[in-house]
Amino acid sequence: MEPQYDVVIAGSGASGLGMAVRLLKQYPSIRLRLIEKATGPGGTWFHNTYPGCGCDIPSHFYSYSFEPKGDWSKAFALQPEIHEYFSGVANKYNVPSITTYSTAVSKAVWDEDQSIWTIHTKHNDGSETEVTARCFVSAVGGLTEPNDYKLPGLETFQGDVFHSARWNHYISLTNKNIVVVGNGCSASQFVPVIAPQVNSLTQVVRSAQWYMPQPKFPHGDVFKWIMMNVPWALRGYRFFLFVLLDLQFSMFMLGNWWGEKLRNRVTQDTLKHMRDHTPEKYHDIVLPNYLIGCKRRVLDSGYLDSLHRENVELTNKRLVKATEKSMVLEDGSEVPCDVLIVANGFRVQEKLHGMKIYGKGGIEIQDHWNQIGGVGSYQGTLLSSFPNFFLILGPNTATGHHSVIFTSECQISLSLKLIHPILSNYCTSVQVTPEAEINDIQWLQRKLKRSVWLGGGCSSWYQDEKGRNTTLYPDPQWKYWVRSVVPQMRHFEFKGGEGKGGVGEMMWKVGKAWTGFWAIVPGAAGTPPTHPAVQRPRKSHSSILTATFSSKMPPGPYADPSSTLDSDFEFIDREVTDGNNHGSFPEYIINEQPMFSPRPLRIITLGAGASGLNMIYQLRKYDTENLITHIVYEKNHDIGGTWLENRYPGCACDIPSHAYQFSWAPNPDWTSYYPGAVEIYEYFKRVAVEHDLLRYVQLNHKVAGAEWNEEERRWEIEVEDTTTGERVSDWCDVFINGSGVLNNWKWPAIEGLKSFKGNMTHTATWDTKREAEFLDGKNVAVIGNGSSAVQLVPSIQPRVETLSHFFRTPCWITAGYAPQHAGPDGANFQYSVEQKAKFRENPEEYLKYRKEIEGELCQRFKFAIKDSPEQREAREFSEKEMKTKLKGDPRLTELLIPTFAVGCRRPTPGNGFLEAIVQENTIVINNPIVRVTERGIVTRTPEGGEEEHVFDTIICATGFDVSFSPRFPIIGQHNTDLRSIWGLKNAQGEDTGAEGYLSLAVPNFPNYFFFMGPASPVAHGSLLPCIEHVSHYLLKLIKRLQTENIRSLSPQQDATDDFNAHAQLFLKRTAWATHCRSWFKNGRKNGPISALWPGSRIHYFECLANVRWEDWEMGYAGDVVRDGKVVKRGNRFGVLGNGFVRREVEEGHDLTWYLNPGYDDVGTD
Repeated sequence: MEPQYDVVIAGSGASGLGMAVRLLKQYPSIRLRLIEKATGPGGTWFHNTYPGCGCDIPSHFYSYSFEPKGDWSKAFALQPEIHEYFSGVANKYNVPSITTYSTAVSKAVWDEDQSIWTIHTKHNDGSETEVTARCFVSAVGGLTEPNDYKLPGLETFQGDVFHSARWNHYISLTNKNIVVVGNGCSASQFVPVIAPQVNSLTQVVRSAQWYMPQPKFPHGDVFKWIMMNVPWALRGYRFFLFVLLDLQFSMFMLGNWWGEKLRNRVTQDTLKHMRDHTPEKYHDIVLPNYLIGCKRRVLDSGYLDSLHRENVELTNKRLVKATEKSMVLEDGSEVPCDVLIVANGFRVQEKLHGMKIYGKGGIEIQDHWNQIGGVGSYQGTLLSSFPNFFLILGPNTATGHHSVIFTSECQISLSLKLIHPILSNYCTSVQVTPEAEINDIQWLQRKLKRSVWLGGGCSSWYQDEKGRNTTLYPDPQWKYWVRSVVPQMRHFEFKGGEGKGGVGEMMWKVGKAWTGFWAIVPGAAGTPPTHPAVQRPRKSHSSILTATFSSKMPPGPYADPSSTLDSDFEFIDREVTDGNNHGSFPEYIINEQPMFSPRPLRIITLGAGASGLNMIYQLRKYDTENLITHIVYEKNHDIGGTWLENRYPGCACDIPSHAYQFSWAPNPDWTSYYPGAVEIYEYFKRVAVEHDLLRYVQLNHKVAGAEWNEEERRWEIEVEDTTTGERVSDWCDVFINGSGVLNNWKWPAIEGLKSFKGNMTHTATWDTKREAEFLDGKNVAVIGNGSSAVQLVPSIQPRVETLSHFFRTPCWITAGYAPQHAGPDGANFQYSVEQKAKFRENPEEYLKYRKEIEGELCQRFKFAIKDSPEQREAREFSEKEMKTKLKGDPRLTELLIPTFAVGCRRPTPGNGFLEAIVQENTIVINNPIVRVTERGIVTRTPEGGEEEHVFDTIICATGFDVSFSPRFPIIGQHNTDLRSIWGLKNAQGEDTGAEGYLSLAVPNFPNYFFFMGPASPVAHGSLLPCIEHVSHYLLKLIKRLQTENIRSLSPQQDATDDFNAHAQLFLKRTAWATHCRSWFKNGRKNGPISALWPGSRIHYFECLANVRWEDWEMGYAGDVVRDGKVVKRGNRFGVLGNGFVRREVEEGHDLTWYLNPGYDDVGTD
């Protein structure tokens, strides 16, 4: 039996990722698969995200030798940067495309007859599957699974509880009473960060720790420049750090003169630091009574100084129980507690984290360890009776002083030496001999007995329950490195090849000059030799398939596109001419694949807001054969789009929460009828995590340019890292723009705007940290009266000294969308605990409620028709409500109540807005703004004079650039920039309006699609159902591109013109065409209504239900392109392939489906 993979790796942390990259660099054609239980790469740096989380190894040595990083922002890096580094490495080598996330290995079984591992996996959703491989690598790590914590009464505690390794960022700690259990590395990092924001922090100490002063390593811009630009500087510095770290080892061994002297010196320096920085009242609790190094030393990054804070208390009295609102100590005293944070470490001694590994003869790995006297392995990497199984960071590979990355690279180097003869067919299996395994373990345990780790007078996570150290390596790392570089070949058994001597000789010929030395030499960085192909027995294929379909996925976003394997059929050298002076063309030949065989596609989506997240979900659901590589570039530091960016006070959605959610991710726990921005963001974030969407997203990357390559039939994409400014090239078959229209905010065009000396901000860039500085007790101006201003004004009015509201155009302040289900007078309300429980427990009832709200939204279109009964009713109701809330004030009534139809501008639900502007500290100013000065705003008086208004803060609520014109060049066919088409001006200098096809495509831009483009139903209700319908439509296009020999799709110009002619004529019937200035018309009072769909939402959904293929221009495989023009069309019937369909050549298909009951002439199976 031929296995599915050459190598399967469990885990994509630092070790698994390093192993994967080394394999990919050395064997480009390898069949490799990683299996990762988390939703993204990074291992411990993915899971541990607590405030202040960082590394205690110098940054420049906490990186791979083959991917050194010279521009670390800190000498000791923090988690975000470390995780970004590992994610960047993963993306550079396209590792996510060969990784199965949200999946854990549950069991692996060795088949001695076949020399194959069968690996059983379990997905987070409970589904199970299995894969086979020639080699299996465990790289699961030790610092990922947190220890359990049990405390009597905890089930009745009404506060929040979480482990530091699973930090709950949704829980605010501000002004809360916090109890922390533990004082090791994690607690010492997050306590000084959270202490300033909490009301009280009580830390329960389990045992004393050695808190060392953080070493001062060189850093700064000059140092970074040297590391990045001076040859050998980074390599030399890494070697310096290697030596410096390894010189510490002797202090951990007992009975060594130099080690004793070094340990005493370090002990004295550390005690002085601790006494100098710890309050004297805590000395008895904090100062250790065991040898330094017995436990993992802790770098003090401000922890001891934080103990001086009045709101921080340290105790060594253990917790005995929890009450509803407090924690009880062993002396009976109670500590008020809103949040309990457990920092009690990890399940380090639980090796392999529950994986069951069965080797030769069916022996389970735990039984093997019992037979040899305890957990152990040869060099922490191999076990007898477990062929082709490799442990990275296995037993006794950690150190108390060095970089775990270096250790793992040593193990990777050793493993690659042993894997190579297997992949090269010199042998079928390799394992360490039982004698070598036992001797190595016994030597290691004997030496450990002479170390502080066993003789230092403490208990630690280094030891198992029997006091046996199964964690640390008792030798300097340079010795471990030598043992990895120069393996003892007599320690290994090879099966199925040329025997020990032949295999050993082959290994040295291949690898001694590079993989044995340069690949892991401290500080080195380079590329090991490449072995062009992995040798394996030839597969047996059906005689029907004379050409093999490539399963290799395209490379990562930073790879050379020319290296991609394509599934297109190859042209042979035969040529014909067309007689039209276009030269010769390849002769048409049969595509030797069954009809409708899918090809690999590479798709790039721009933006990880609602559109991007939905596209990830829908595309993954469609791609059952894993032939699509999908990458989403997001310019921000997190997902969420407009709901991440907009955080001004009062920011909320005017659509009911239960209608503003994905149909595939209903949320019965919305807290209010109209949700706030933070809760919407949290919903999208939770959905992204629960559905494993984040692994497709590249944060802090924006698309800077896109150009269609007509000859290659693909998009060339330029991507910019927003944190470094670095630009790289990527490519895709399909480019999808999901960035939305409300994300490119703009300052108002007012003279002197930048001259203002006070606080100035825009609602779309609100700084929540400086909110009090901007608002409390200040004289504040708000410019604009769109949705943002209407939400902002009532939220800040009670906080400011005075509030002046400047606006140009009146607007209809209406009840919210779907007001029949809202509170009194359409007001917002909070859902009760009982209501949310009812939604959760009765899905059918919850669906009925959702459908009622959605049904009300679907009927709103009627009032958008000019002079309709519904329009008259809406106008009468809104006018009456506004006059009532304005208390009949004639000036405000004249200024604020419009003369145009309701809906001409997007109706603005304004709970509390009208009530706020009639307060004594609020003034409404409609006079034109002339300019902004250093002190405030100058307006034109009715008499023609000028008046200056002085302010502390000016807030611009002036909206977004809604021209649809992209912010970066998008170059389509004929070298046409989309910005030039959608940015055309008329004689008056006004934009003529953007036009597209059905809101999702534009002529002459093949394979470029977008969400909510020109002519979308953006004024009709919730956009999320619209987004889902667009994605379903796009999947139909993608399926055609993938399975029908089609390489490009773009709407025809005449079809687009016809659609827009109909749209503009119809839209004259609507309220949107009445005389008002609206973003639907790109800020004009009159002109084309470019933003809106010519019909209802239901009308839009029905229109997108089927693709009008007659409207589309198609390019086929085999098209001959000369000078950017197609001079000869490919054969559109190339899709017919080799005369068979896939159901005939693949097992498990019904070949007589047409006889099934219920099948008719128009049915399909």
